[in-house]
Amino acid sequence: MQPPPFPSDLSVPAARTARLAVTAFWGLLCLALLAPPLLAAAGQSFLARLAYAFFSPVCHQISARSFSLAGAGWAVCHRCSGIYIGSFLSCFVPAAWLARGAYSRNRRLWLAAACLPLLADVLLAALGLWSGSAPVRFGTGLLAGAAVNVVVLPAVVEFVLETRRTVLMAQVPENQGDPI
Repeated sequence: MQPPPFPSDLSVPAARTARLAVTAFWGLLCLALLAPPLLAAAGQSFLARLAYAFFSPVCHQISARSFSLAGAGWAVCHRCSGIYIGSFLSCFVPAAWLARGAYSRNRRLWLAAACLPLLADVLLAALGLWSGSAPVRFGTGLLAGAAVNVVVLPAVVEFVLETRRTVLMAQVPENQGDPI
């Protein structure tokens, strides 16, 4: 059976909208990384603590391992910053490039392979065999984050298109066929 065409086909308005939504999501998260130090610098310590608390379940937030802005650390560490920024930047990869392996069974394998440098950095540091630097932590996060959209972006677009198709099919009489 032939797989369906890549769901990020930008000729489909619903696909463009879904892609824009994913881009906006990652962009807003990247901006939120900067909120705590900016809020603290503006004297809004309660809001700054609230913003740090939002990210605390997913990051250790060790200040020595975080970028700083206005004298305070970002909401997450170097590695997590790389993951968020990499995910955002990968939204700008042309859909045609993503389409090459979008329905490949190896899509998850590519994600796992992109996460290997990050895992090696974490494990070697935990074993005391390596003391990673900020650029290495950020770079491995950037690579892993960029690879996230190899799985996430096509999945979101496919979900939106399938949901749209289901809704439209419910509105079309059975003898008229597929509305898309």
